[in-house]
Amino acid sequence: MLKPEIQRFGAAQGLPEKATSIDVALVAGQLYAYPRGSVFRFEAQRGMFIPDSSIHANADTSTYIEKMVEDKWGNVWFDFDEILHLARRREGGGYDTAFTPFLRIDRQAFYTIYPEENGIAWYGGVDALIRYDGNVTKDYAVDFPALIRRVIAGADSVIFDGLPFDNADAEPSLAYAHNSLRFECAAPSYDNLSANQYQYFLEGFDKGWSSWSKETKKDYTNLPHGRHRFHVRAKNIYAHHSSEGV
Repeated sequence: MLKPEIQRFGAAQGLPEKATSIDVALVAGQLYAYPRGSVFRFEAQRGMFIPDSSIHANADTSTYIEKMVEDKWGNVWFDFDEILHLARRREGGGYDTAFTPFLRIDRQAFYTIYPEENGIAWYGGVDALIRYDGNVTKDYAVDFPALIRRVIAGADSVIFDGLPFDNADAEPSLAYAHNSLRFECAAPSYDNLSANQYQYFLEGFDKGWSSWSKETKKDYTNLPHGRHRFHVRAKNIYAHHSSEGV
């Protein structure tokens, strides 16, 4: 019986010097290693691992590929930075990588990926078992509005309840005593409602749009005398922006 030959690869063969663990995968007949933050392809003739960005070009030292699997058609399914990705092989070489269909899945490490031959893939994660059906088509750029659902003056005076009202084009006028307002908003994009984010801007008070936040309400206190116009916009789990609500 032949004794197996063990060959060690490290920094001298192109791998990161401080890598604590390195996973490997066979893709298109090539051996790939993916330590944290990098992807390397093995060149057998040189006996070296060289950096490779053909599957995923955005790796950096703060992120990593957890698992990488090639399917029957040469597509590569992988977990990058706890977000699932699919790199579809192009004719003539190279890959087109997409992750939008997987954004609605909670971020977590996926340790097992099993693509079937019928376009369905299974993912075993820390908190879930996910079934993905690549045969289902979906438009991830469906437009949606940002809505102002309610406006409250002071502690509990509802001055707008989201319903249409007569003379809606007229400018409402409030006494200066009602200089504290709360705007409650919503965005009807339901794939992951809790992931919707909002920006707010009050003309005559704010200098610009607020930072993005999951907060669905905006409070203003001690508003100065003058004309004000409130704006809200939203983006959903797919980073698609809403129309503006005013």
